[in-house]
Amino acid sequence: MTEPGAGTLSVVVAARDASSTIEDAVRSALASDAVVQCVVVDDASNDDTGRVAAALSAEDPRVELVARSERGGPAAARNDGLARVRAPRVCFLDADDQLLAGGLEALSGAFDARRGAVAALGRFHPVDAGGNDADVGRWSHDQLLGVVRRHGRVIESPEGLGPEALVTRLVSPPPGAWLLDVACARALGGFDERARRSEDLEFLVRLACAGAVVAVDHDVLAYRRHAGQRSAATTRRRWGRGRTMWLILRAAPDARGARRLSRGMAAYHLELWAQRRGSTTLRVRAMASRNLAAAGVVRALGVVAPLL
Repeated sequence: MTEPGAGTLSVVVAARDASSTIEDAVRSALASDAVVQCVVVDDASNDDTGRVAAALSAEDPRVELVARSERGGPAAARNDGLARVRAPRVCFLDADDQLLAGGLEALSGAFDARRGAVAALGRFHPVDAGGNDADVGRWSHDQLLGVVRRHGRVIESPEGLGPEALVTRLVSPPPGAWLLDVACARALGGFDERARRSEDLEFLVRLACAGAVVAVDHDVLAYRRHAGQRSAATTRRRWGRGRTMWLILRAAPDARGARRLSRGMAAYHLELWAQRRGSTTLRVRAMASRNLAAAGVVRALGVVAPLL
């Protein structure tokens, strides 16, 4: 019996200054018989990332190296890889993460089981820089919860992991825990290179507007947390994500879609407001006030975005 996804998957690894982790990432992809191609995009690294990837390419013909002469960021690097993909489905693996045994097959099986699916998302297992278990709070639990907020309550989304559910918590698995339909990804233009933060969530929301996103209750990725990663830059992440939220609203298929997305974004801030408003700490209460104001702003932007 043929295994789910056998011989039908490509993996794109966007890498910058990842010489210490790129080999483990690529080998984790090559461990799956379903993978026919692993495209490593070296985003103008300053270290030996390109040399390590070239050595892997010489060892295994499934590995292809794309060397960028100028840094473009994760979105541009992933798009370069997407342009080279030959298989009908693709996984975007970060260079410091590793796919877990059986993960791609689990994603493929869920894909096959759902007609009209454009993406399958699995769970991740957080590890630290040394590969030991890491604590990321509720993120690893909440990542696949399809929920929306109605009348002050968070309830199960009637559409599963639809666009509004994805922005209600503003959490999603890392791209290495995704499997995407290549034709749909290309038709949508790939990752938006204007987004400098949360570009993965922006793309995922557009995919969810185009078709079904299915969830797989299975760990498919070892996700490495360390101080040097982009998601650890809290202030820049906050401002960058604000710009990305605007791009998400602008990309909504229609005015109704934009309003629903803004409702989901507002729900994220309202949930934080509800958690923080009763704090005995003045600083936390001030944060709650900002969350309440932000909820109002994004609801207004949901009305304005389709008009611009």
